[in-house]
Amino acid sequence: MVEIHIETPLPKMLLASVDLGCSNEILTMIAMIQTSHIFYRPREKQAQADHLTFLAVYEAWKAKNFSGPWCFENFIQSRSLWRAQDARKQFLSIMDK
Repeated sequence: MVEIHIETPLPKMLLASVDLGCSNEILTMIAMIQTSHIFYRPREKQAQADHLTFLAVYEAWKAKNFSGPWCFENFIQSRSLWRAQDARKQFLSIMDK
């Protein structure tokens, strides 16, 4: 563990992954954690990137039948998604008129 120069719990997790048979996945996750920022968002396209992310999250939640446990598992605030769904319904009603 001394040879791996990363945060304390990560080398232990990497070594444990050998016994668990998931070293490839753990190596990738640790490498991604170490890079800090993987998303590229030019300032002029920040809103577009955020909007696409919001859409992807909502569509994934919808595909899981608006599941609360799915939100919990994916670190998403289910209350916020329910508010977004209510707002969406209101906007749709206005558009229908």
